Amino acid sequence: MAGVIERGVKKELECGICYERFRNPKLLPCDHSFCEECLTNHIVSKVPRGGRSFDCPMCRSEIEKPFHGIESRRDWAKYFPTDRFLVSLLEAVNNFEELHSHAVCYRHSRDNAVSFCMGCMILMCQGCGKRHHANENCRIFPIKLAFRRLKPELKDLKKTFEHQIESIASLMNREIYAESLERSKQNALKDLQKIEEKALAFCNDIKENIKELRRSIKHDGGFRSEDQYQKQCKIVLNHLEATKKAFESQYTQRHADEILNDLAKFRAQANEYQKAMDLIALDGDIREIRFIPNQGLKKVLLTKGNVGSIHIYYDDNPDDDVSEFDQDSVANERLPGINIRPRTVRRRPPFQPHARFVLPDIREEFKQARVERTSHRMFTAWHPRSGGPP
Repeated sequence: MAGVIERGVKKELECGICYERFRNPKLLPCDHSFCEECLTNHIVSKVPRGGRSFDCPMCRSEIEKPFHGIESRRDWAKYFPTDRFLVSLLEAVNNFEELHSHAVCYRHSRDNAVSFCMGCMILMCQGCGKRHHANENCRIFPIKLAFRRLKPELKDLKKTFEHQIESIASLMNREIYAESLERSKQNALKDLQKIEEKALAFCNDIKENIKELRRSIKHDGGFRSEDQYQKQCKIVLNHLEATKKAFESQYTQRHADEILNDLAKFRAQANEYQKAMDLIALDGDIREIRFIPNQGLKKVLLTKGNVGSIHIYYDDNPDDDVSEFDQDSVANERLPGINIRPRTVRRRPPFQPHARFVLPDIREEFKQARVERTSHRMFTAWHPRSGGPP
């Protein structure tokens, strides 16, 4: 019963033109009331220029303009008396709604919200719910149903706030960060120690290699020894067998177009083997000995001793997956020293081996190992640690 009375009262508070709650209601002589703005628009649209009256939008009674001296039709409505009873009733209803409801329409602050658009995330009264702009994202539900649908999201939002509270609390705890900073310093010092140890071991290897090369230069005879001769032949033979095996595998298992595509590579490889055998066949007196430096080592010696850089992280989750000696991604090559990086360190992409067969290449081995064409000692510069053939 109370609900019926409440709906009836609200119905009496609606303008007969806009069907919304009255805004500054004006009372006509026929006892019908309308919003001042709605009544003005009605008069302007219905009364011709020079006209003196208009019909009531509700009962069609002829209503004379309030005063004969009024020229503009837009001024007629404001001269009709204000409906004081409706104004008092509106104030009473609004006060009652403010006490019993906090949800109001996004557009009409005096109307209770009864529905919710989950696309626009706004509360609406009954009238706006019917006239709400409909598009792909608009999904209008009663408030209770919308609340049930959004309950999981509300729970997640609550967890987000809780996590943020924990995060700011941890930021306020300086002792934890001091301990973490000290651990990171110790880890950085350990990494530097490892670099230093590897650098010393590398220098010792270089010294041993230099001693061996000096002995080879000082005690070199006039002819190649049989061991040297056999060693050279064995190297070429091993590469030849590997290439022959690859060639036979492709010839029997691959398509003709793939074989023809790699034919030039096999021809070039055969020429390289022939050049190597021609050098082995040379047997003469030593006329000149030259030292051919390792190009990789030469580049290392020209790097001016920059072993890395110090990174300062402002993120609470520094990147722990950076390789210990990944100098290409960690070191600042342009400016050694302290490098402040606020977020992440870029990583080198993982190595992806090529799917196709790669022919063995001995050209680099011969470039680093052999002396001039007149020399008989082709592999003098090789060292057990250099990664060369056995």
